[in-house]
Amino acid sequence: MEDMKDGKFRLNMMARLLLMTVNPLLIMMIVITFVSAGVIRQKIIEEALKSVSAGFSGALAYS
Repeated sequence: MEDMKDGKFRLNMMARLLLMTVNPLLIMMIVITFVSAGVIRQKIIEEALKSVSAGFSGALAYS
């Protein structure tokens, strides 16, 4: 019976250790994903604004 308790304790301890190492990695991956998505979205918006402003200046040049 003692061996079973030691085994459960060891498994519980290993599970806690695994959670302590995996949770920060998951949080870091989520943060990196959101930051990179924001950067990509910002670049898309900048390119769209450049093309719109180029279109307006081209239209003003022809008028």
